[in-house]
Amino acid sequence: MKQDLFKKIQQITEQNLMDIEAHKEKGNHVIGFYCLYGPTELAVAADAIPLPLCGTRQDPIDAAEEVLPRNLCPLIKSSYGFAATDTCPFFRFSDMIVADTTCDGKKKMFEILSDTKAKPSPLTGMELVEILFKTGFFADKEKGIALMEEICDVCAQLIEKKQSPYTQTTPRILLTGVPIGLGSDKVVKILEQCGANVVALENCSGYKQTFQVDDTIDPVTALAEQYLTIPCSVMSPNPGRTEMLREMIPEFSIDGVVDLTWQACHTYNIESFHVAKLVQDDFGLPFLHIETDYSESDSEQLRVRIQAFIEMM
Repeated sequence: MKQDLFKKIQQITEQNLMDIEAHKEKGNHVIGFYCLYGPTELAVAADAIPLPLCGTRQDPIDAAEEVLPRNLCPLIKSSYGFAATDTCPFFRFSDMIVADTTCDGKKKMFEILSDTKAKPSPLTGMELVEILFKTGFFADKEKGIALMEEICDVCAQLIEKKQSPYTQTTPRILLTGVPIGLGSDKVVKILEQCGANVVALENCSGYKQTFQVDDTIDPVTALAEQYLTIPCSVMSPNPGRTEMLREMIPEFSIDGVVDLTWQACHTYNIESFHVAKLVQDDFGLPFLHIETDYSESDSEQLRVRIQAFIEMM
């Protein structure tokens, strides 16, 4: 059942580029977004396809480091590298790029990028990452919504039949922090290889993007207010993140929290102090802060730390 579901996701993923091409051939537009602060609803209202842009793989970082500092955040370097090497089809398809200013590094990177003339669980944690990552790229948003509803139905059936790759005693992990995706998922992989289950993602590619807009006020004002309440570490102060974690930890029956920070992502790195205090003092749960990048060079070191963390549960 689950195998058929993921086969369907792959088939839709392969069809996706053709859907985008057909959309553009009709004279319609594509708008590329790097962050949740980009109001995708406005793109949809303009009959444009909103697409998240590539930035979660190690592959293009070498090319980016020919221009950008080596000790810069890997998310920024990967985003720039994909654009500079023209290896992100969604960047190439984009008629306009929304450049968010969620950190100083990304803001300055966009100045350089502007010179590029390129045209555009019933589920394991890794399955959750794959679903969130791939469905985010669907050109047909209604198709994506329909597929997510089908995924929920399949999960409900698996729960009813008590079919799961885990047991009742498998440690349940909440992963918080920076964005992750296919290609920057090594921490999720290692956590599950070590015997845990990542059941919730509180990051820019997870729960942070789940919200409802107030439909009782002017829609533009409602969108603006809602996007400005996204609990990203760039916000100061940022009480929304601790409030969200305070709700998610009991809701998902969390046994431990892992806070992931990409190298040189100073806002999340500093904010980890408050997250640790919440997790340890208010909930009495094990907490692990990991600072890393997209490369695999520290995988075994991380495995040792993660194994010790899981044994604490």
